[in-house]
Amino acid sequence: MGDQIKILIVDDHEVVREGYGYMLKVFKDIALTASVASLEETIQECESSQPDVVLIDMYLQDLNGLDVIKIIKERYEAIHVIAITSYEKEPTLVQHALEAGAKGFVYKTISIDELASAIRKVAKNEYYLSSDATENFILSRTTPSQAIFELTKRESEVLQYLSQGLSNGEIAQNLHLSINTVKFHVRSLIRKFNASSRKDVIRIARQNRLLK
Repeated sequence: MGDQIKILIVDDHEVVREGYGYMLKVFKDIALTASVASLEETIQECESSQPDVVLIDMYLQDLNGLDVIKIIKERYEAIHVIAITSYEKEPTLVQHALEAGAKGFVYKTISIDELASAIRKVAKNEYYLSSDATENFILSRTTPSQAIFELTKRESEVLQYLSQGLSNGEIAQNLHLSINTVKFHVRSLIRKFNASSRKDVIRIARQNRLLK
């Protein structure tokens, strides 16, 4: 690592990429090499720019951030990763990110000064967790993913069909249940996942490795 810490920003929202890039300009020891939105662009920039730190959003369009972290660490051992997300209600996500190879985990609510501190620490091959991430990491270590949600066998079956895009009627037909019973299980899943919709349930389930 030279006088400046080279960073690569990976986020599928252009305004987020540009925002981070603009705000980080005030730090003379941090240099933005590029900001990209796809896995292909990420690999290309890791090859050409050889950043010291990659700042990656955990929820990329059509991509699982955990998988991208694993690919980066498998191919570029010297590159360190900071995972960033706006979803603070998923305590197991911190643990999964660290297991995938991330050195840092922060939420998008942190200040730009704290983000710069995280970048500096991770660039030295040290771990950095924001305070909220630390609390969630402790929670995830004391409570297994499946136990957090406490799904019944029937809820697990409904969840699998939801992930396949089936309607309540189709799920009812496959499980030989009434539509009202399926609706009850869907509402229960939304409540247990602290989700806002069926789509949100599927996203959280995928992130916590609850889908086959």
